[in-house]
Amino acid sequence: MCQTITGGVMPGSKIERISLALVATIGGRFTDTPVERLPDPGALRDWLARYGLDVAGCSDADLSAARELREAVYDLVEAAATGRPPRSAALATVDTAANQCDIPRKLVWDERTGFHLSHGRFSTDQALTSIARDAVDLVTGPERDRLHQCEAETCGTVFIAPAGGRPRRWCSSTTCGNRERVRAFRTRR
Repeated sequence: MCQTITGGVMPGSKIERISLALVATIGGRFTDTPVERLPDPGALRDWLARYGLDVAGCSDADLSAARELREAVYDLVEAAATGRPPRSAALATVDTAANQCDIPRKLVWDERTGFHLSHGRFSTDQALTSIARDAVDLVTGPERDRLHQCEAETCGTVFIAPAGGRPRRWCSSTTCGNRERVRAFRTRR
């Protein structure tokens, strides 16, 4: 049985899945100068730790693998959000990463919290496997139909739209939404 370990998503974050959080590590995707939020192996190690995937260390090769996985996951979720077929290379990259390694786990009982899994420290490959498995679960599960791409011209972020009610147009109403409303206002003037 495949196990997905999503770790804890950062408190207050609107990103509900670690695979989407990885995709969001590049900002302004559709600009001439996208913002790289994983500039070095240390930043990757810190980012993984924030999402509950504590790794001993990250190398330049690990950073390259994480960025490759990020772009492959982006291709899959963007395809699901827009209804286009994904690139075969992206499918292969995510599938390979999802099946790359075993993730050890131990079932633990705690009087306060009940059952939970203990994972210990991960290798970077195991952390990336976990993220890839989360992406597979996302594009094959019920949330796939709620994937939406931010409508801001420069953003490109893919997010899970809320169930029912009025769908969100932007990844964040306070950043992308506000920028787009200001742009539309200026265009009308």
